[in-house]
Amino acid sequence: MKRKTKFSKLDVYHRVLLFVFLFVFLFSCILLPNANGASLEGAIHVRNEVELRNAVNNAPSNVPVAIIFDASITLTNTLYIPVGKLITLTCNDPVNSYLLVGTNNQSTITVVGGGGLTLDGIVVTHNAGVSGSGVTVHFGGTLILSNGTISGNTAARGGGVYNAGFFKMIGGEISNNIADPYQGGGVYNEYGSFEMFGGKLSSNTALHGGGVYNYFGSFRMSGNCMVWGNTAEYGGGVYTDRGNFSLTGGNIFDNVAKNQGGGVYNTFGFFEMFNGQISGNTALYGGGGVTNVGVFSLFGGAILGNSANHYGGGLYNFFGKLLVNGVDAYGGNFSLSGGEIFGNSASSGGGVYSVDGHFTMSGGLISNNTAVFDGGGVYNEFSVDSSGNLIYSFCDFRLSGGKIFGNIASRNGGGVGVSHVAGLARIFVADGVVFSNNYAAAAYNRDSIHDSLYSSNVGNRVTWTQPFTQGYNNYDISYAIGASIDIGNNTVLDSGNSNSNCGSGSNSTNSSDKSNNEFSLGNDAGFGLNGGIFNTGGMWSGLFSYTALVGAALVVVIVVLCFVAVFLFQKVRAVGSGKNEAPVNG
Repeated sequence: MKRKTKFSKLDVYHRVLLFVFLFVFLFSCILLPNANGASLEGAIHVRNEVELRNAVNNAPSNVPVAIIFDASITLTNTLYIPVGKLITLTCNDPVNSYLLVGTNNQSTITVVGGGGLTLDGIVVTHNAGVSGSGVTVHFGGTLILSNGTISGNTAARGGGVYNAGFFKMIGGEISNNIADPYQGGGVYNEYGSFEMFGGKLSSNTALHGGGVYNYFGSFRMSGNCMVWGNTAEYGGGVYTDRGNFSLTGGNIFDNVAKNQGGGVYNTFGFFEMFNGQISGNTALYGGGGVTNVGVFSLFGGAILGNSANHYGGGLYNFFGKLLVNGVDAYGGNFSLSGGEIFGNSASSGGGVYSVDGHFTMSGGLISNNTAVFDGGGVYNEFSVDSSGNLIYSFCDFRLSGGKIFGNIASRNGGGVGVSHVAGLARIFVADGVVFSNNYAAAAYNRDSIHDSLYSSNVGNRVTWTQPFTQGYNNYDISYAIGASIDIGNNTVLDSGNSNSNCGSGSNSTNSSDKSNNEFSLGNDAGFGLNGGIFNTGGMWSGLFSYTALVGAALVVVIVVLCFVAVFLFQKVRAVGSGKNEAPVNG
């Protein structure tokens, strides 16, 4: 009869301790060296162009293959990722990324339709003075930027990336690329899909769209991604030309437009903002944060701290007409239902400057904006003919909800400015809207000649800046007719009896220089306006890339296992010395 083998506590501890040490050893030797790259089985190491091309071309179809750089590589021709190949390019140096250097007048890498490329830890670049995009993605191709850098590339369009396929950016950065003389310093997205979940686009330059130029494509930002420090004539951060742009998170900040649209320029496209921030952007002419000649819907997030030398510190919204295949397309529609336009500044229209546009506000906040001249919160410029009649019947500003407060105009229209008294007919304020703490240079009573207009356009249950009881007071809605009134004693009558001639509701900029808003755009998009967004969470995106998290997780697991090993070693010693044995009775 066989005897059962009995294991003592010492045997059990020895076996567990041996297992822990073996697991830690394998974990360290196999996984940690690939923490900044793809930890795929059967990875191929390369040191030169020949080895790299052989590794790509000989890779099995539809099977992910990791190619690890052991040195920087300079190419003599474009590196193509063929159909069916799923290639990850990474490197074995967790500190210094190796370079993949392209040749003159060619993209460093081209992903053909049906091919797939993941960049995870290398730098895709060109030598100084040499032209060519960093990566070109054909229709049907896929590019994923997980880690690493696309930098120092120059092309007519898409200095960093020219995408006509699918491009997903999880981490890494696209920086210091140039589009000369056209669009998309960082990324040119033509009829493609570009999804940006992390990483940063920074210090890129172009004529239009310093960071991103989205041409008839789809561009979505979310998470902790950043578009910052880019420069263009129009659209410092992002330029959308008849495409779709969705902002659900991230930051567009500190971008510069030498003309219009510091952060975002949307021309005849659709821009929806649900979250994130557009902050600290600058435009020398108009639209420090955003310029909109398309359809812009603000549901959430913040447009804050942007500035324009002339018009619309936060937003410059203007009517435009575009001929597309002989059919007129119209732009200049802005709706605000949530979020905030806060702390922006400009000569006129500190928060928003709207030229013959359609602006509806059903919620959200317009607050603490500043205008050197008129329209601290909002300035509405309505084009008029020589007789003072409005030219366009569709332009208006309709408020059905939200708050306009804390805005300052050094002249007229602390909350809402109007370029001409005739424009009052296109300002509509519903019950429940709140105006408070707005400021202008002088206060006015409403003239009786406007009582009928007021009663038809303005609700009875609107909250106004104290001590006013009606809105045509110049602090809330610009109104500079007749003699100003002294509000020092906090007493203002609801209606005045001034019989003076009607003057301008606020300072009027001659609209003739901006009334010709008809354009016919080709691919070169000869005009554009863009701004930026700042989200403090975005500064951490570089720290929390996918590969960094993998490496951190591995380190934590090893540390925990080491503590377990120490504990077991102490138990082994204790059992071996008899400290845990029960006493034997003689």
